[in-house]
Amino acid sequence: MTAAYNKSGRSLEPRSFLRVLNLFYLCDNDLRSAKAHLKTSQATPVCTYEDYPYPWAWYAWGGPDKALDALKVRFAATDAVHHFFYCGEQRKVMQRAPNLGEKARHTQGMPTEDLVNFLARLVSRM
Repeated sequence: MTAAYNKSGRSLEPRSFLRVLNLFYLCDNDLRSAKAHLKTSQATPVCTYEDYPYPWAWYAWGGPDKALDALKVRFAATDAVHHFFYCGEQRKVMQRAPNLGEKARHTQGMPTEDLVNFLARLVSRM
């Protein structure tokens, strides 16, 4: 995010932050183990901040997944001015929310230049 602000020529305001919302809130570094835990849970807790408005929503939840797709549905109503995700298949930032069948690529191993350029354009319009 800092690189995008630098590229846009704007500076971050003091105490700025980035809020990350997750499909589920379970600390487990093994996705298989976390999904197994989800199957046995009565209810998946959600974050109250999911209902807040945001200047943008960046989706990064991977591809279709039987265990996780149902959790993605609640983000369809995210109140954001800009929705986007990085599409690995097309190798570009898509300026909309992904559908469940699309792979909203996670940031690990993602080429950053396209994303920094995209974010810089968003920031410069704020």
